[in-house]
Amino acid sequence: FIGLIEEKTGGLYYVNTEHPQAILYRDENASFITDIHLYRKIGTLGIQKNFDSVDYFSLVEGDMLFIGSDGKDDIQLNSSTDQTREINQDEKLFPRIVKKTQGNLDNIVKEIKANGKLTDDLSILKISFL
Repeated sequence: FIGLIEEKTGGLYYVNTEHPQAILYRDENASFITDIHLYRKIGTLGIQKNFDSVDYFSLVEGDMLFIGSDGKDDIQLNSSTDQTREINQDEKLFPRIVKKTQGNLDNIVKEIKANGKLTDDLSILKISFL
């Protein structure tokens, strides 16, 4: 996920290359920012396509943007047993957590861990537009 934010206008120009979708927290709701253009991971062999378009999203005052690795989603659920390893398949779990915690990053991490065991790296970038 590569992005540029115009500080004065809130304009977000971005390219997402097979990364989990960014989450917008606005007006006490959390939702995905839809990627219009789909690109393969940078450096993927055999891919000749250039970035011919950049996606745009307009942030407004008070918005919080969350960009994270797939480790935030790929958790082993607490309902798993020693015999079964159930990995979260609910793509809306993370937005629900962002909403529940009102975008508090420390509480987001705590809530992810309360839902299950991390199985991958966890990185989350929070950007607040003031």
